[in-house]
Amino acid sequence: MITEYIHHLTLHFPIVMTFVLCALGAATWRHETAQTRAFLRWAGWATLVLTTLAAISGILSAPGILGGAGEVVLRDHRDLGVTAWCVVALAAWSYDVGARRDEQDWRRFSVCIWGVAALAVLGAGHWGGLGEHAKIVPF
Repeated sequence: MITEYIHHLTLHFPIVMTFVLCALGAATWRHETAQTRAFLRWAGWATLVLTTLAAISGILSAPGILGGAGEVVLRDHRDLGVTAWCVVALAAWSYDVGARRDEQDWRRFSVCIWGVAALAVLGAGHWGGLGEHAKIVPF
């Protein structure tokens, strides 16, 4: 199914980028530059776009109406995926607000939210991998 292929293709970028955005934001917490602000802002929006694509394609490829059926592992994966999407959206939006208004508090809040997003995608990836690859990877 094409939606399943799109889901598996697009989900790896958000997994990596949430960690990158959190780590770079934390590393430049006290010494921001215009380049890092621009990177964090636009990479955050790109991460949201691909997270949205991964979430929509995942829901469309899952069994049941709007992906509502399936095993417990799939349900947990879906719930954490939707949570990850919400947190990524908050992080991207809040960093954009901080960049546009030149308010450091909003940008720092966003860096903290990128940390929460990293944990959410880690959990979603764990449950998704467990559902798809349980016979190959036993954890």
